[in-house]
Amino acid sequence: MYPPEEHWVLTKDAFERFLAALDPDPNAAGVVYERIRSRLMIFFRCNGCADAELLTDETLDRTIRRLGEIEIRNVMSFVKGIARNVASEAHKKSSKTAAIEDLPAPVWDRSRPDEAPAADPMQLRCLERCLQKLGPDEEKLIRDYYQDEKRQKIDRKRRIAEALGISAGALRIKAFRVRRQLQRCVEGCVRLQTS
Repeated sequence: MYPPEEHWVLTKDAFERFLAALDPDPNAAGVVYERIRSRLMIFFRCNGCADAELLTDETLDRTIRRLGEIEIRNVMSFVKGIARNVASEAHKKSSKTAAIEDLPAPVWDRSRPDEAPAADPMQLRCLERCLQKLGPDEEKLIRDYYQDEKRQKIDRKRRIAEALGISAGALRIKAFRVRRQLQRCVEGCVRLQTS
């Protein structure tokens, strides 16, 4: 089994070793990497996984981590095997916990307190606890990021990025990291409550 993800951090050297395993030419390796990433996103979406981007990152992280531990003869086959495991784990988890995006709007948007939450009350309590563990800036970011619908949501994200002085892509990555941290916290809290 893999060591806990919290104890492993992707380093520049590990990533460069992975790229070199894909192709000795750095430019060609970059193209192969983007193709793998794109195929993984499609794989997870086609397999009904809620967060294809998160699962793609997890698959690549595990592959890169294992590449530093064992000799991998066929990187592409190895990535496919890891992706199948990650998808299987995601399906098992999704049957136990709701994704943060699936939690009702009142958790994020306090302007509609009269709406009754549809999610499990334990998950909502865990989410509130985990939100309180975030720093004030991260909590505000994640609450703001998931407010509104459709066009208003796009406009809000643009305003958040402008206020932070970062690009829309950098904002997406920042929100993704906070959301991943929050998702792990909620899952851990739910596990503790149900064990």
